[in-house]
Amino acid sequence: MNESLTKVVIDLPPGDLASAETLWCAEIAPGRYQLLNVPLWAYGLAYEDVIEAEMAEDQRLHYVRLAQRSGLLTVRVAGPDADPASYERLISVLQDGQVPQRDMILHIALSL
Repeated sequence: MNESLTKVVIDLPPGDLASAETLWCAEIAPGRYQLLNVPLWAYGLAYEDVIEAEMAEDQRLHYVRLAQRSGLLTVRVAGPDADPASYERLISVLQDGQVPQRDMILHIALSL
């Protein structure tokens, strides 16, 4: 199957460490997308969920709502010793498109 992938922006609540998370998705119907990666920051979503998204003023697709649950769960594990500076360093690396080093992984998100 040859899927055309696109990124959908999931806006995060004010006060989170990041303002948004972008997730790879496959368009399965007009305006409906299936998540193809595990959300790390966006709560209430899981791998293979179907979401609805619309083009926003910034010319990027933005999440509107959950259309259908996949039946999978996202489980997050956070290290107890993580300090804010470590999170900021990790976010900076991710925003620059770099691959984080092993010691920078503070959260693990699994799809079950």
